[in-house]
Amino acid sequence: DRHNETADAFLFASGRAKIDVAVERTLMAGAGLARVACITYHHELAQAICSKLIAEGDREVLYISGELPVRKRLEELTRARTLPACYIVGTMMSINTGLDLTWIDHAVIAELHRAPGAMSQLIARFASIGNGPSTPIEVIVLEGTMDEAAAQVIVDRLEVIDKVYSRGGTENALVGALAPTKEDDAAFARALRKIAARRNREDAYG
Repeated sequence: DRHNETADAFLFASGRAKIDVAVERTLMAGAGLARVACITYHHELAQAICSKLIAEGDREVLYISGELPVRKRLEELTRARTLPACYIVGTMMSINTGLDLTWIDHAVIAELHRAPGAMSQLIARFASIGNGPSTPIEVIVLEGTMDEAAAQVIVDRLEVIDKVYSRGGTENALVGALAPTKEDDAAFARALRKIAARRNREDAYG
């Protein structure tokens, strides 16, 4: 509907404003780690980031998006595990279900999504149940925009993951805990109202 289209447009604009920062943060992580992922929602932004990383020329860059057949995506991810070092640039919807990405050393989330379920599924790909380590996640947030509300969803989900871990939960428990609820949309709306109120106060006081 129109509300969702407007929200997506705002988040896309935020994503475009963060392209250079996303590239910088990915390169910084790559200075000390072998496999670094940079994740967006829109494939246009993923392509832009991919092009800039390729221009750096310090390692191979793999591009994963929904435009690729599922088999091709899996082949590229399997190949990434065999490379001594690489950058993996992907869209969240192309990797958000059924994949274990905990072998990636660091993940940069460059673009957020308004749907809590989409963010939850993405985070779950990098979360490990059991003895294995989870992938550290870095989120780039553009202050004073809808990014802040979307980022709060991520913070809430990471807290849920920590609780599941502390209770010795199983993979099924994690999937169930991360499942979207009706409260998610309400929480997102509350976060947006807080941001709007803060910006109004800032505008009022100059």
